[in-house]
Amino acid sequence: ARLISIIHPQAIVSPYASIGLGCVVFAGAVVNAFTSLGEAVIINTGASIDHDCVLSDGVHICPGTRLAGNVSVGEASWIGIGSSVIQQVEIANNVLIGAGSVVVRNIEQSGTYFGSPAKFVKN
Repeated sequence: ARLISIIHPQAIVSPYASIGLGCVVFAGAVVNAFTSLGEAVIINTGASIDHDCVLSDGVHICPGTRLAGNVSVGEASWIGIGSSVIQQVEIANNVLIGAGSVVVRNIEQSGTYFGSPAKFVKN
């Protein structure tokens, strides 16, 4: 089957953003300029992805999540509902960020993180 990307009519996606195959951008989500989404990325309801972010293949951004500018998220990572990530943070592959967490520094290894600030919990 041929993969397509679906962008809800009430989402805002910059014409300068790059959207890979199989992505879904839900209602109320915002994807700003010079952001790059890999393949099969989900940007859920009301999430905000600021400028110059890079989301690798298979990333899921849950509802109400906020990524500041120049954030990088590795493959198959999941950022929980209502979480925030400050600018210029890099998140490794296969990372799960718990609901409502605040990421203030790079996450360099796979695993589960939560809290404010987000801290490693388990692999």
